[in-house]
Amino acid sequence: MQIFNNWNVIAKGWYIACPSHEIPKKTAKSVEICGHKIAIFRGEDGQVRALDAYCPHLGTDLGIGKVDGNWIRCTFHHWAFDETGVCQNIPCQSEIPTQAKLQVYATEEKYGFVWIYPDAKAPEGVADFDELKSKQILTQTDMAFERSCHHHICMMNGIDAQHLKTIHHLDIKM
Repeated sequence: MQIFNNWNVIAKGWYIACPSHEIPKKTAKSVEICGHKIAIFRGEDGQVRALDAYCPHLGTDLGIGKVDGNWIRCTFHHWAFDETGVCQNIPCQSEIPTQAKLQVYATEEKYGFVWIYPDAKAPEGVADFDELKSKQILTQTDMAFERSCHHHICMMNGIDAQHLKTIHHLDIKM
């Protein structure tokens, strides 16, 4: 199997989903990360959660659904999913099918952003930087852009000092 520049391989690591302020309490939205649509929502408890975006019932985007407590309800038939991705409520029936569940993604809020890990549990949190500890952090988002290459190549080139120097003529001291 080809690994380098293989679009079907998603590198395990934290990905920025959106700025934190875009997800106030009791709101949801969908984002696309590495070709996967993910619904992000913030419950009444203030915690951000992330699930596959498409309801297993009829495929409606949960990002346009309604946050109900700490669950997200599909806008179409109001199926409700918890932070484990399991359907907890179907208004018109008491029995919930075992296949009524979704892939869950670990989330963390740091540096003013919502981060998503491509598994239910992350082996470690978003990186801490000693230089930023006990300092006020100001973040600024930029316009999203698309490149015709695997996302991992863009990420690696962004921290590759030699690449930045030889290709972009930026002498970055790391």
